[in-house]
Amino acid sequence: MKRGNVRASVVLLIVLVWGGGDGRAQTQHSSPDPASGPETRFCANESVDRPLDVRGLALVYCTTQPGVTVPLRAAHATARPVFYGAVPAAWVGAGITQDPSAVAAAYRLTLTQGLTYGLVVGAKHAVGRPRPYVHRPLAARADRHDPPDPGDAHLSFPSGHAGLSAALVTSWSLSHPRWYVVGPGALWATGV
Repeated sequence: MKRGNVRASVVLLIVLVWGGGDGRAQTQHSSPDPASGPETRFCANESVDRPLDVRGLALVYCTTQPGVTVPLRAAHATARPVFYGAVPAAWVGAGITQDPSAVAAAYRLTLTQGLTYGLVVGAKHAVGRPRPYVHRPLAARADRHDPPDPGDAHLSFPSGHAGLSAALVTSWSLSHPRWYVVGPGALWATGV
């Protein structure tokens, strides 16, 4: 194991976490009266008869602990740059190194991203599950969902972020099976 590879992986992890630290992609919209806002009603309703997925949503959505919210916002803010930049970066790296294994890894990453995106979009349209803010007293946190687009309101499942992040990290980790690739990648994909 080369020290340069470890350093490069640590620098990449720092860039991924630091680049999203301000949480631009998941801005919080505050309602005029916080006591009567939709989040307050949703978070205050701790009914035991909630389904497991709704309890999980409330656990993450309603927390105000910076130890939870800051890393999740950082991971979320880096999601789109990684989704759009991973494949081109892999091909640039393969072009610079002229290494056949780097070309193969870039090719696998390209196939993985394309197939995953196609499967996720197809499944979203087939399943038609509504986003949480459609039928729960919640406000959309992403600017692109405010106001909610009727065509996008029922494309919640499966999660594109979760699907793409898991697929990209798995592909790259299988191409480069080293702890300093697998560990930070899995941590990032879990946070997205």
